[in-house]
Amino acid sequence: MQPELFPGQGIQRDAGRDLQGVLQQNPLESWDIIAGDTTSGHDNAESFAEDVQELGGEVRKQLFTPVPTPDFGTYITQLNQEPAKGLLAIVYGADGVTFAKQQQQFGLLDKYEVVLGNNFAIPAVLPAMGEAALGVIQNVTYVPQVEGDGPRKFADAFAKIAGHEPDDVAFDMYTSMIALAQAMNKAGTEEAAAVSKALEGLVIDSPVGPLEIRAEDHQMSRPYIFAEVVAAAPDSGKTVDYQIKSIIPAADYMPPPSPECTM
Repeated sequence: MQPELFPGQGIQRDAGRDLQGVLQQNPLESWDIIAGDTTSGHDNAESFAEDVQELGGEVRKQLFTPVPTPDFGTYITQLNQEPAKGLLAIVYGADGVTFAKQQQQFGLLDKYEVVLGNNFAIPAVLPAMGEAALGVIQNVTYVPQVEGDGPRKFADAFAKIAGHEPDDVAFDMYTSMIALAQAMNKAGTEEAAAVSKALEGLVIDSPVGPLEIRAEDHQMSRPYIFAEVVAAAPDSGKTVDYQIKSIIPAADYMPPPSPECTM
């Protein structure tokens, strides 16, 4: 069964806007946000709040935590007080694991109808989070499930060599090497300037579909995947896994090339 594609959503203005498709499918009236007190945490929270407001909702609580934070108790207590309908968690790395584990003691995530993760329950930390991340809908660039239920060209080949399934970082590195090899073959040289020029407009055939390096601004257009954290199959050797929920085509979330770009 193919995952449902989001309908067209218009042009997004920044990377934080890739969550708008999920908001359209889950038009909740209120949201809370917890994010690391970093530039990216504030930027993504601001973009998300703008999207919520554009769709007629409101953001009630915006909590920004120091990085690192060994104890999320005070923030969990605040979120527990009249939680909104949805929660966006922008808590990265070890802090994400700590928050997931500590909130589990209070059943915090269960009190929300929808929990979205932005670099929260990503493949690199999901095993450490385990059941504490159940139900989180996480944006990812790649998970093996996107290749379907049959033979998986990239995931199976990678697992045969590495002994484990690829994550999003492995996929990105693979894609980068394919792009570099194709550009060098196209340019007929390894000279940097020629290879850079050959990358413009290059289309890579990948397990998630064609990926184009736009000639105008050198940005790679790629679909965005949303996957829910679910209990893993009994024979998988895992506690939790991902289930594809939706895929947003690049045209529906990436801004058009800027005429001011001089890259």
